[in-house]
Amino acid sequence: ATDFKNMGEAMHYVSASASQSGQSIETTTAALGELSNAGLEGSIAGTGLRKVLNSLLSPTAGATEALKKYGMTMDDFKTKKGALKQLPDIMKVINKHTENLSKADRGAFFKAVFGTTGQNAAMILSQSANAMDDLIQKEEKAEKTNYVHQLAQRNMQSTKMQMQQLKMNIQDIAINLGNKLLPAVNDVAKAMSNWVG
Repeated sequence: ATDFKNMGEAMHYVSASASQSGQSIETTTAALGELSNAGLEGSIAGTGLRKVLNSLLSPTAGATEALKKYGMTMDDFKTKKGALKQLPDIMKVINKHTENLSKADRGAFFKAVFGTTGQNAAMILSQSANAMDDLIQKEEKAEKTNYVHQLAQRNMQSTKMQMQQLKMNIQDIAINLGNKLLPAVNDVAKAMSNWVG
């Protein structure tokens, strides 16, 4: 739901943190897309997502305590090799451990783990974990099938067809205009020829 300008602006704010945390470009754009769908655009989405990722990379003591309170540790968010999991997987772990919390307790948990700046973005992303997964799969499928190139080709064909149609319409207009004006032009030329001659 975001446009290229807002996506570019958001990426400006989050790209370094996304790269540092090992998030794929597909995950990052899917997360920004979900934030956009929820009304967070551009720098606000980028800043919020950056805070979410930085909170996962370097959790505060309060975040560690909040995770422990609900049966989680930072290790739950890491792969067997110690790398940070992709955001949808992290959010699914959080959802599993916090699904029975009241709204107030859930809000307090997200504030403790992600801070004031990241709280809203993290809550949106946790609610959108499955939607992010769907977007990521669609992005990966589009890359494999070269969808963007095919779409561009179709659009070019469509543009070429429209230009050809326009040229034909102009030719038709010229022919029709010529047919209607030709008798008048002939009469004027005949009158001029009689006047001169």
